[in-house]
Amino acid sequence: MRIHQYSLLDYFDWDSFQFEDWNEEWTIDDNGRPRRKTKEEILLDKAKKHKGMWLTSENMAKEYFLRGKQLRDAIRALIEEFRITYDLTELEAKNIINGYHISDYVRKYKMLKDFLEAYEKEEAIQNQTEKIKHS
Repeated sequence: MRIHQYSLLDYFDWDSFQFEDWNEEWTIDDNGRPRRKTKEEILLDKAKKHKGMWLTSENMAKEYFLRGKQLRDAIRALIEEFRITYDLTELEAKNIINGYHISDYVRKYKMLKDFLEAYEKEEAIQNQTEKIKHS
């Protein structure tokens, strides 16, 4: 299937193209047997399935890059606020905000809090015992 004098593939960087689904490479031929689609068929299928606007300008991409940068700055501020409020390490704050290891960090700090409470309780009992002995 050739369009004009050149193939579509002459304008397409095939090596940078990634398949989202392995099945996109296969079709059924006229005899009912599976066959590998041609590169042009794959591209045509992809183009027909495209639902959004076409990203055809670097300015369009740069706009989203800058918006993402603003969000990263906001996320950076959120990480810092979270880190200071709960006395976390920067890595712990980043991981929690990104949804990683949340239960592990909660368990760690709950264990530390429980340990400190038990230590303070034991220390208070010890101080009362010493006061009684000295009285």
